[in-house]
Amino acid sequence: MPIQFSATDLATSSVFQPLNIAYSHIYSSYRNFVGPPHFKTICRLLGYQGIAVVMEELLKIVKSLLQGTILQYVKTLIEVMPKICRLPRHEYGSPGILEFFHHQLKDIIEYAELKTDVFQSLREVGNAILFCLLIEQALMDSRDS
Repeated sequence: MPIQFSATDLATSSVFQPLNIAYSHIYSSYRNFVGPPHFKTICRLLGYQGIAVVMEELLKIVKSLLQGTILQYVKTLIEVMPKICRLPRHEYGSPGILEFFHHQLKDIIEYAELKTDVFQSLREVGNAILFCLLIEQALMDSRDS
């Protein structure tokens, strides 16, 4: 059975459509946002013991990444780095110096796993550190108030 709309439903939708568009536009900058209010709520919900458990698990993950994936790739990158990489003369200017280093590090730049595995692992470590920092700030704020 098809849905039927009355005249008042259509009038209401035409009134609220611009408001919905305005609301969506205003709050689009807050989409995908995680900030201090969220971390204060996490601290309230978990308490000190819960936060300690989360931090312990994060530490295990970071330790695993640093001692495993990242360490292996760093060793590989050190091996493929040019043995001698002298600074070019400043007279070449910025474009010339950039081209010099681009040529020197061409093999590393083209290393496909660098962008997928290494950068992802570094991103995870950075996110864990940032999470710990924001939790600490939320705990300090809740203790002060």
